[in-house]
Amino acid sequence: MRPGMGERGKRRPAAFAAAAALVMAAAPLGCDRIAGPQAMVASALTESAGEGRVLEVPGCGALTIRRAVFSRLLVKPEGNGMVAVATVDAEAEVGGEGTLVSYLGLERVPFACDSVRCAPVNSPLPSLVSLLSAVCGRRGARGSEEGRADDEKVSRWIIRVDRAQAEVLEERAGRRERFVLKNENGTFSFAPGVY
Repeated sequence: MRPGMGERGKRRPAAFAAAAALVMAAAPLGCDRIAGPQAMVASALTESAGEGRVLEVPGCGALTIRRAVFSRLLVKPEGNGMVAVATVDAEAEVGGEGTLVSYLGLERVPFACDSVRCAPVNSPLPSLVSLLSAVCGRRGARGSEEGRADDEKVSRWIIRVDRAQAEVLEERAGRRERFVLKNENGTFSFAPGVY
């Protein structure tokens, strides 16, 4: 025994060996599982909306995520699963036309979890998908009302969503149009007469 080491010093190598064995045994489980369901949900959310992921938008086609950053993330139990609430800053491209989407919004994402992993129940960006579906539906309805297709290509949608409403700035061929949709529990609708 080294001078000044005492009884306490004899136990250190055994404690380090035990800690190392615990880390090695837990490594295959992944840190998220050790940290709990909140960490599993946060990890699954980031992965499911990562760069290059494709989400289907009814009436619009494929939404390809270029970038999605989640901030102010809150994960809490709800029913038999978990729910993640976060502010999302995202860039994407929608449909075969290559329409760009810039999005800043509040997302509420339900998750189903088991002992191994968590996954979004539907989409990792349900508000954005619902909103784009309404906006694309508006384009089709406007063309039908006027007796022609709405052929003018939209180059970009700039979208901001909060709890009560969504603001959309639509850019087409050098002109801009702004409209507001009501947000009712993640379902978006235009005010009557707005087309």
